[in-house]
Amino acid sequence: MKVYPKGHRTMATCGICGKLFRTYPSYTKRGVKHCSWDCKREALKLKHRTKIKQAVCPICHKTFETLIRRPATYCSNRCAAIGRTRIVERVCKGCGRVFSGPLRLLRKRVYCSQECYFKNGLTRRKGERLPRTRRTGKLTRKR
Repeated sequence: MKVYPKGHRTMATCGICGKLFRTYPSYTKRGVKHCSWDCKREALKLKHRTKIKQAVCPICHKTFETLIRRPATYCSNRCAAIGRTRIVERVCKGCGRVFSGPLRLLRKRVYCSQECYFKNGLTRRKGERLPRTRRTGKLTRKR
């Protein structure tokens, strides 16, 4: 076994682009054959060319590559988050208007807006005033 001084690097040739690059001898023993992450990515694409298929994202309709063995449904995390949210429609109890939004926000909502809630949903005793803020005079919710 050859002993190299600390920090000694050797020259190796990239398997994709053919460029010479400096690397540690232990890396070449382990099988590092590429000068950069881009060349490594290209090598993996060449290796798995038969295992890759084209798919279409159902949210943005972009074409992207995915593995056949474990196919992806969405092209990005952003599209996946949009695809997971369930949009529901509700009918306002006060005015009858249809409003929609994510299920997690509309789970307990019955009225389309705060104003509609104050007009129709607030119950009070006879002669009692609606609560108002001191600064603006707008209606506030009871707590």
